[in-house]
Amino acid sequence: MAWAATAGADGEAGRPQGSLAIIKPRVLALLVFAGLTTAVMAGGRGTDPGTLLLLLVGGLLSVGAANVLNNVLDLERDSLMERTMWRPLPAGTVGPRAAVAAAAVMGASGVALLWLTVNALTALLTLAGIMFYVLVYTVLLKPRTPENIVLGGIAGAFPPLVGWTAIRGTVGTPALLVGLLVVLWTPPHFWSLALLHKEDYWRAGVPMLPVVHGDEVARRRIVAYTVGMLCVSMLLVWAGGTGPLYLVGSLFMGALLLALSVALLRRRTEAAARRLFRASNVYLAALFVVSILDALLPAWHLA
Repeated sequence: MAWAATAGADGEAGRPQGSLAIIKPRVLALLVFAGLTTAVMAGGRGTDPGTLLLLLVGGLLSVGAANVLNNVLDLERDSLMERTMWRPLPAGTVGPRAAVAAAAVMGASGVALLWLTVNALTALLTLAGIMFYVLVYTVLLKPRTPENIVLGGIAGAFPPLVGWTAIRGTVGTPALLVGLLVVLWTPPHFWSLALLHKEDYWRAGVPMLPVVHGDEVARRRIVAYTVGMLCVSMLLVWAGGTGPLYLVGSLFMGALLLALSVALLRRRTEAAARRLFRASNVYLAALFVVSILDALLPAWHLA
């Protein structure tokens, strides 16, 4: 799921990492960016910069805490996988006790900051996102079901809700659609990675879809989820959260991602899986960029 993304940009095997890698900087940046995106969508050109700064700091602390706890709980599995064995915990550069203590301080500080300076709903949604990712996904779903990524992707829906409620104080339809978009993005992203590292997941006892049901099933479902994701991306225009710039950008990027997923289904090669994984890394960030640009150009809105 989105909160669990940890591979490099190309999905290649791991390499020695510094201690800072325990917070998963790439994923941290993407999820915090998701929250900032819906905040700007909710506030437009009138978005309070102070609230954005508080959301940024609270998001960095909270998502960072969730990522650290995920690393602690995944320590044994990570040590069995070539792609992940060089993360700070399995490599021994950070100890589990120190990691848990740091995560507790970060998580409590992030939630408290949002509660005291933004609003209670934003803080509660942030806490719920942490708990869902750590307990529901990492503890319950990941080691037990090939649907782990599908259901666990719900954790990735929390940052868009957090961003919207920070500005509006309530959950809005555009934020729900952005959250659903992240949920549907998660399976194509992670199953393309799993196709590249199937032996790793098998060795670690993680029942990823390609391991349990085979590559062909995974490829077909990647296409299905990509189609669903594109449909939801179009609903954002109907919901009034975006405008023409987003419409053109999302159609172009979505068509490219769909073409790559269909190519994976037809060609069945590692190169095709790697291209899709790389493109999916860029897709969400690019979509967030055009969403922000549209929000800052309200005269362009179709709704």
